[in-house]
Amino acid sequence: TAVFTPGELIQPCSAAMHRVAKTVDIYLGEIAAYDELSISKFNGIAILIPKHARKIDDDLYRAVDIYLKAHPKLDEIEREKVCSVMDPLKLSYEARVHASQNKRLPVQIV
Repeated sequence: TAVFTPGELIQPCSAAMHRVAKTVDIYLGEIAAYDELSISKFNGIAILIPKHARKIDDDLYRAVDIYLKAHPKLDEIEREKVCSVMDPLKLSYEARVHASQNKRLPVQIV
């Protein structure tokens, strides 16, 4: 079920919604290393927050990186699925530099 109605998705996000997004992304970073956390569950939590609710995706990128590090046997397609929840264009300069040197990320993401 949708957390937001279609009308809410086109409205600018409130400061409260940005805080919720940050909290969810930090939570994802905390649980990303769990062996039993599947890609679908990881992505399911990440997409609870509409993409426009995140000003930047740095915390989400951190969670993705932790997930990829904790699950080194993922193939390229699985890594792409994990990375699909973030927008590389919404990374800060520092995160973009880190991502460009990150061997765990699929080539298409960087």
